[in-house]
Amino acid sequence: MTTITDFEKVLSNSGLDYQSNKAIDDFFLTGKPGVIRDLYKCCQENIADDMVKLAELSDDVSILEPSAGKGCILKRISHYTDHSYCERNVSFVINHLSGISKNFESFNFFDVTYKKYDRIIMNPPFAFGQYAAHIFHGYKLLNTNGIMV
Repeated sequence: MTTITDFEKVLSNSGLDYQSNKAIDDFFLTGKPGVIRDLYKCCQENIADDMVKLAELSDDVSILEPSAGKGCILKRISHYTDHSYCERNVSFVINHLSGISKNFESFNFFDVTYKKYDRIIMNPPFAFGQYAAHIFHGYKLLNTNGIMV
């Protein structure tokens, strides 16, 4: 079984800083478009379907979608009782996600430290190696015997 310590070793040996990315933070704070806008990739419908199947969802598990984007995965989990989502891009929350689900957790996934989930389904941002930070933080929020896809 992989542990958080194993994952921390992989991250520390990578030589990359996963704590913060100033370019991305600046983009979301200022709203100024640039290269970051071109790096957003929405999860494809068929992949989202497969991810939900792999997560073995039911109404008796808590579910988090930590980087909801425009809602491709969220649309597939919103009918489950205990689901939440995060999204840093405020315009995505307002224009795409609030009509899908009212179970908004936080604008910043990394601010979620107070709750554990049985299932975490994510299509993390891949630009600048952000996926590793998302996977690592998600792993810390996962309940024992939980599933992260």
